[in-house]
Amino acid sequence: MASTMMSFRTIRVKSICYTLGLTLAVLIGAGCGKTSTKAAKDMTPAELKPLAEAGDAAAQFEFGRRYFEGNGLLQDEKMGVEWYHKSAEQGFAEAEATMGRLCDEGDLGGEDFEQAAKWYLKAAEKGNVYGQYRVGYHYFTGKGVDQDYIKAFGWLHKAAAAGRPEAQVLVGSLYTHGWGVEKNNAEAFSWFNKAANQNEPNGMYFLGECFKLGVGTATNLAKAFACFKKSAEMGTEKAQAELGQMYVSGIGVKPDDTEAARWFEAAATQGNAKAQSRLGLYFALTTNLVESYKWLALCRANDTNWFESTLDVLNQRRINFSAEQMRLGQKLAAEFIKTNRAATH
Repeated sequence: MASTMMSFRTIRVKSICYTLGLTLAVLIGAGCGKTSTKAAKDMTPAELKPLAEAGDAAAQFEFGRRYFEGNGLLQDEKMGVEWYHKSAEQGFAEAEATMGRLCDEGDLGGEDFEQAAKWYLKAAEKGNVYGQYRVGYHYFTGKGVDQDYIKAFGWLHKAAAAGRPEAQVLVGSLYTHGWGVEKNNAEAFSWFNKAANQNEPNGMYFLGECFKLGVGTATNLAKAFACFKKSAEMGTEKAQAELGQMYVSGIGVKPDDTEAARWFEAAATQGNAKAQSRLGLYFALTTNLVESYKWLALCRANDTNWFESTLDVLNQRRINFSAEQMRLGQKLAAEFIKTNRAATH
């Protein structure tokens, strides 16, 4: 009997210890957002909820993410935002950066670049790399803040040094133009190369430009072509247009009008005015004047300079459009825009 009583006491003590231990873990985790981001990611929604409700910032962020994405919980973006905001208000950097992104993308009732920049700055000041990149981008573009290339360079360089490829591209651009930092082609090439090594499409495109023009490195048209091709295959419209031009001119590759037209069309569909003008020229020279005017009409809507320069070339070659060809081409352009909004920027 005594043995049985001891057994029950042991079980009871162990149970109390377990309960106290679990409660203590919750309380410790709840204090000032002590749960790590990694630990929060490994928790179930049921484990996250009491921590989030107790004020744990990391748990609040992760609980918000689960709601926002519908991961383990019924998707509820509004509830997700509420938990993101609770976490951000406590100064949790990842939540602050996320609030910035939501403001940027219009997920809080419309784009708010000014508020986005404020959230990004809060995250950036805590060392959040995404926040550093995005606040740098806002200073670079002047969205929601006064444009300031010096501040842009400062934040973008931090993010670039931490390995953010999009920031590396922008740092390269700042060095190329001498905006916010002394012009340095060697540095520009180096940062474009770092971004390209991470398969960043724009980094690959600008690296191609460096090889093509000899910026910060020796001119190498074969390498330029390879960079443009890789970037074009990833969907970069500028690279697609450049690739088309290289196929036309036989620069870095054997001339091929069919390939040129294919890449021009890929870029033109995305709204690249240069590609649209070149495609208009291509179809005019192959006597498909209705299709030619379709692309020229799209080009004119994007950039009148490219449109007019192409018309000058056609006039020199005594190629003219009839009123009917222009009417039909314009009609095709209008139909194309309905299904391809990117065709006009």
